[in-house]
Order: sequence, then structure tokens, then C-alpha cells
Amino acid sequence: GAPLLGYEVYIDRLVSGNFELLGLASPSCLEHVCSINTAALETLPAGRQYCFRVAGVNVVALDNPLNDQAPKMSNTVCPYAADPPMPPAAVYFAYPRPGEIDVRWPPTADDGGAPVDFFGVWMNAAGRGWGRIAT
Repeated sequence: GAPLLGYEVYIDRLVSGNFELLGLASPSCLEHVCSINTAALETLPAGRQYCFRVAGVNVVALDNPLNDQAPKMSNTVCPYAADPPMPPAAVYFAYPRPGEIDVRWPPTADDGGAPVDFFGVWMNAAGRGWGRIAT
């Protein structure tokens, strides 16, 4: 076939059930995480689910006057668009036994538009730098 020129990224906003072109990505995206039209992505409100598909584009797809060569689409992926959750309003510590610390917090007031999967707990022991100790 003809050489790959890039990728078309399509979105279904789960309103009409139709995919529309969101943006174009370069062919180097095959093995790398790529940025497409970030202005278009920023218009997606948090707290909703969106579906995406990707199609490879070559000269056959671009220069087809009959428009009878539809791009071959990837499988559909449907993540949630969300903002990071707010931190807990309070953190409580208890020392049940020497060398142990219990850390507890109430649920966050704002999940950012998607369920919170886990919280990370970091500790700075004696000023030696912050490190994750639990999730």
C-alpha cells in the first residue's frame, strides 16, 4: 500500500452516536504518545464519557475524488474526561503501635467528574525527600 501520512482521530460525544473528526496526528505517533489538536481536547467538559477511534491516512484516502475508500478504523476506546479530584479536606493520623502509623481521610468533596480509583500517600521521612509509601 501507499506510505502512511498520519492519523485521523475521531470522537463520539455519546450524544448523536456518530463519530466526527477531532484532529490529525503525525505518523510518528505509531510508537509514541502524541498530541493532536489540544485546543479541541480542551473543549471537552469534565465528567462525561467520550469514545475515540483512530484511522491511518495515506494518499489513497486523501486524494480519492469518489470518496469510496473509507478509512479503516481502530477499535473504539471510551474513557472519561475528568479533572483531578480535590484533595481530602482533612487527614487523620493514629499511632496504634511503635513503628506504625494509620492514615485516614474522609471522601473528597469533588471527584473531578469521574470516580476516584485510589489516593496516593507520600511521606518525607526526616527531611530525606518525598516518596510514595502507599496507594
